Amino acid sequence: MNRSMCRRACATLLLLAAAIAGGANAWAAAGCGSIVTHNYTPKWAWITIYDAGKMRQLDWGYVAPLSEREWRSGGYSCAGIYHVRAELKASEDPSHDPGNPPNIFDTTMQVPIGQQHDVYLKTPVKASSTQAKMQDWWYDATRFWWDLSMSPPQAEKAVTMFAWGIENATGLTVVFETPMLRPGTRNRYCAAPGAHVSAILAYVPPYAVTRSLMLTT
Repeated sequence: MNRSMCRRACATLLLLAAAIAGGANAWAAAGCGSIVTHNYTPKWAWITIYDAGKMRQLDWGYVAPLSEREWRSGGYSCAGIYHVRAELKASEDPSHDPGNPPNIFDTTMQVPIGQQHDVYLKTPVKASSTQAKMQDWWYDATRFWWDLSMSPPQAEKAVTMFAWGIENATGLTVVFETPMLRPGTRNRYCAAPGAHVSAILAYVPPYAVTRSLMLTT
C-alpha cells in the first residue's frame, strides 16, 4: 500500500471513529432529555422542577401514589443542574388528584449532573411482603425524602402472606374478610353457594390473623 492509499485509509478510519463517538454522545444526551420522578409513597405528590438557581419552574404537576411520571418540557440536558421538589398531600385515593389542599411535607433535592435523571420519593415502611403489591404495604408516611436508588425502603418487618382456601358448603352467599398488612385494612371475598375461594392473608405480629364470615341472602 502506497502512502496516498494509507492516508486515505487512515482518514476513513478517523471519520468512522468520530461518527461512532458522535452517535454514542447523541445516545447519552438523549438519556438526559427528561427527568423521571418515581413516587414510592401512598400519598399524592405535587412535583415542581426548578433550574440551577431555583428561580424558574421548568415542569410541575401531580404524581399519583405509587406511580411515576416523566418530565420533558424543561429542555433537560446531561450538563444541566436541576432541583426537584415534592409537596406531599394527605390524600391516598389514586382515582383522582386531591386538588390544592395544604402540604403535609415538603422536600427538595438536586438532580445529579450526568445520565441518571431518575429520582425516587420514599417514606418509611413498617411492613412489606414480596407476595403483596406495594399499595398493600404498611407505610409510616410521616417522613419523606428523595433518593437516587430504585430500591424501596427496607421495611421494619418482612411479612409472609399465605393462601387460605374457602369452601362454601352453605346455600347462601358468604362474604369473607381477611386482614391485610396494615392494621384495620381488610380484603373482602365473596363466595357463592357451593363455590371455592382462594384468599390471601397476612400475619403481622402482634396483630393475629382473624377471619369473619357474614351470611347474605
